[in-house]
Amino acid sequence: MLQQNTTEFKFLFGFLEFLKFLYPKGNIHHVEDSLKSYLEMTQRDLNLNQPMGKFIYSGITHKPWYESHENAVLSLISKTLEKNFDQIESEWLGYLSSDYKIIPKYKPSEIFGESLKNQDEDWQYYLIWRQGKFTKAATSLFPNTVKIISELNPFLYSFGEVVFINMKPGVVLPPHIDDINISLTCHFGIQVPEKCGIKVGGETRS
Repeated sequence: MLQQNTTEFKFLFGFLEFLKFLYPKGNIHHVEDSLKSYLEMTQRDLNLNQPMGKFIYSGITHKPWYESHENAVLSLISKTLEKNFDQIESEWLGYLSSDYKIIPKYKPSEIFGESLKNQDEDWQYYLIWRQGKFTKAATSLFPNTVKIISELNPFLYSFGEVVFINMKPGVVLPPHIDDINISLTCHFGIQVPEKCGIKVGGETRS
């Protein structure tokens, strides 16, 4: 994190002042406000009982659910995944029935706290893409999925992740929020049992 009165901090805000001079009618003030907020945000609570610790860009509208038909990019992503569902499902189920074992990138307790320690083996998070690169396991075990995700590369958040998540019956994740607001999360169910869903903003969908 940038500290005030450091060379980097002074350069950054000097650069922002220069941009405001060049583009007086632009939205550079959103960047400035966001960076200032970022420096003060380590313990901010947005009434969700979870401190915010990373970057929040000001001025962005938000809502709990985004429908694919509302945006051309979301529509393209949705149609691409749906069109290739069989290939993705086949590779994932093939992995589950094989002798290969990927070491999960994270454990639930590492993300949501020690209260989920007893679920570390029941909620598995398999990383296949992160910060612009596919993992070696992904290119070896899920070649078709890698090809499909590669088609969507222009729309992937550079510092985000693409993962397979495997949850045993009965696992419930605690309420949580993301640590940034400049990307959307897409959930693509492969095998979803009855009475299983996602609750966002008080609305549950399955």
